[in-house]
Amino acid sequence: MIAYRTATPDDADTLAEVHRIVQLDTYVPIFGPSPLTLSLEQRRAEWNTFLARGDLALVATADGAIVGFSHATGPVMETLYVLPAWHRHGIGRALFNQTRAALAERGLNEMTFNVLKQNDKAVAFYRAMGAHVIREELKSEPECDTEDFVFAIATRS
Repeated sequence: MIAYRTATPDDADTLAEVHRIVQLDTYVPIFGPSPLTLSLEQRRAEWNTFLARGDLALVATADGAIVGFSHATGPVMETLYVLPAWHRHGIGRALFNQTRAALAERGLNEMTFNVLKQNDKAVAFYRAMGAHVIREELKSEPECDTEDFVFAIATRS
């Protein structure tokens, strides 16, 4: 059974590991060995920062192990990832809806997020969830540039 909860600082190490696994699975097929994938140590530092400053972070667990997560800073959903073995179990949908609801509880009316244009599965998923593209954006990263869709969706249905 899948359970959902708010992430705690004790989850930082596991979140970093899951984040790295999912990023490799997502971006290596698109970019090859991905310059966008941070080291495990860098991911741990990020998660410690996110959780310490009170960002919204939700986790999905199966038998106590984290199998997916979402993270939002203010109205921006920064990430929503599910381990590949757990795709097509409704976890992404549940995390997306719970993130929207949590942002609504924080008084925010809209959630926005970037999706890599070449990530066809994610683009299709978010469109199916009712989000719409509000603009395209070129993101300049030190390692490479990416083209993103910026999506938006109301936090209340």
